[in-house]
Amino acid sequence: MEITAVRPQWVTLPDVGPEPGMRIYMVRPADEGTYPSVLVIQEAFGLDEHIQDVTLRFAREGYVAIAPDLFSLDQFGRTVKPQEIQDLFALRRQIPVERRRDPAALDDEIAKLPPTQAERMRLVARWSSNRDLGQFVEPLSHVLNWARRQPGSTGKVGITGYCMGGGVTLQVAFAGLPVDAAAPYYGSNPPLEKANQVRCPLLLIYGRKDPFIMPGVPALLGALLDAELDFGMHIYEDAGHAFLNDMRPDMFNPEAAADAWYLTLEFFQQHLET
Repeated sequence: MEITAVRPQWVTLPDVGPEPGMRIYMVRPADEGTYPSVLVIQEAFGLDEHIQDVTLRFAREGYVAIAPDLFSLDQFGRTVKPQEIQDLFALRRQIPVERRRDPAALDDEIAKLPPTQAERMRLVARWSSNRDLGQFVEPLSHVLNWARRQPGSTGKVGITGYCMGGGVTLQVAFAGLPVDAAAPYYGSNPPLEKANQVRCPLLLIYGRKDPFIMPGVPALLGALLDAELDFGMHIYEDAGHAFLNDMRPDMFNPEAAADAWYLTLEFFQQHLET
């Protein structure tokens, strides 16, 4: 399905996060039809241009696409810009390999910045390091319930996420939230002892050359098999981390991205549209 007329909007979900509430970017087909929903969970950089574009793409495929702004769940997070997280990651990449496990190494890199910039980067780094992906499960349960109640919703809701959002998607599924389908991309492992709480089919997407996530995949696979869950797993041999992100040329793998997108649409069509 390819829908050209869509309606994007920013909305606020009251009573979730600090006043006035959690920010949400929502895009739906412009007509008055009824559609299933897909929650689109951001990368570590926030609800940036890439995630907004993915949300738009899902809407054009016939979904009410909902991207919650996880940074809006606390007051400091609301001040953090995607570029600041990108700058923080760039600083981490400058740390020599032999020092990357040294907590002081990042501080040493930050200290090389101009004083005002260094002070801000220390705050962003502290805030980023204190985030626990499990903390997003409860607010996303409210988003899930809100999505089901939206006018024009069929009541079925899937969830997908990328990088940090892939880990959050797994946390949501392993917490037993009543999503109808979950498609995490290259996400960190959730608490594996909770595998028997999963209530939905899973489609797990990875890049073989991902040094951050792939080491944990065998343990996750074992937990899925032991719990006899309904899941599919696809590992792209020539892709690395964040390969769907076409706004990061150093990470983007067009062949893997196109195939994974097709598989995801096929998966959601099977579980959300029937």
